Amino acid sequence: MAADVVFTNEGTWYTNSYSWSKITEYALSCVDDPAPSDHNEYLDIIGIDFPLMSDDKAAEVAKWFSRVIERMLAEAKIGSSEEDREHVRMLISKLHSEVQTRTAKGSA
Repeated sequence: MAADVVFTNEGTWYTNSYSWSKITEYALSCVDDPAPSDHNEYLDIIGIDFPLMSDDKAAEVAKWFSRVIERMLAEAKIGSSEEDREHVRMLISKLHSEVQTRTAKGSA
């Protein structure tokens, strides 16, 4: 089974359920950068769907999730090969793009 992160203007990012499980477990256990209190409304075992969120919520979630993924990458908690690391960097790039898209949309 796969998990996917659906973006507003970027293509969908896919990963396997094992990797997604590691990501979500790590994300929800970060005590110094906790998930927003309503995380169960948008982060689940099958992924994240940004187009279903309001602009403010999408920007908040994308910012938080990009910090988590960047931290995982820096701590070598994800991305055991260069190919895996590049795949994770693609997710980070798409998350940053989502923040820009939804911030610009929300201020228009």
